[in-house]
Amino acid sequence: MSETRPPTPVQVDPVLGRLRARPLDYTRHAECRMDCRHVSKDEVEEILRVGEVDPERTRSDGECPSYAVEGTSSDDQRLRIVYAGCATETRVVTAIDLDTDWPCDCR
Repeated sequence: MSETRPPTPVQVDPVLGRLRARPLDYTRHAECRMDCRHVSKDEVEEILRVGEVDPERTRSDGECPSYAVEGTSSDDQRLRIVYAGCATETRVVTAIDLDTDWPCDCR
């Protein structure tokens, strides 16, 4: 009789774990970029769940450290979402479509 082993737990990136643990707050800039680049709040949340942090785009020179997280949404849009890991919230800083250069005027 073969022994059944429990599934191996999936390792969560500690940065993504911290970002997911706080409520999302969208900056005006992020909302404007999301609108003109056809990115929904559901997709922003999805990328936070399924994306990967690009360590070369991590910055700590602002009020809160920011992390670029890249992934593909369920509608096949390749996205880079920048999240700032603040003390009480995760700010959505901007949203970028990696395949399409959408016209956008967010001043």
